[in-house]
Parts: sequence; structure tokens; C-alpha cells
Amino acid sequence: MKEMTLNTNEGVRMEHTVRLEDDTIGTVDTDSLDGQHPSNFVGEVVNVHLHDENGNPIEVSGKLAEVLD
Repeated sequence: MKEMTLNTNEGVRMEHTVRLEDDTIGTVDTDSLDGQHPSNFVGEVVNVHLHDENGNPIEVSGKLAEVLD
């Protein structure tokens, strides 16, 4: 799912769904990647956002394996 939000300070923020090497699925936005597409970071450690089993938002780090969208 791609989501675009206008941030008046930073420009347009794109959010991408990604998979980490441990099969964790989460989202990463281009703001946290210096405006670059996440495919440029495959094999590198990134922070992704997701929700725990109780629905609380969490952030985890891991090696980026694949950009799903």
C-alpha cells in the first residue's frame, strides 16, 4: 500500500511496505531514507513500522530483503 502525505516542511512523503530478512512485514517512508526509494537499501539495516499483537505501533530494525510495493 502506497500512501502519499503532504508535509509542508519536507515535501511529499511516500510510504512503502517492505519485508525484512526475518520475514517481518512493515512500512518504511522515504523521509527516513533521505528521500530515496527503499529498493536502494536492500541488504542494509533499516527501521520499519508495524503493530504488535495488541495493535500498538512499534518500530523494529532489520536487514531489508524486499520492497513489496
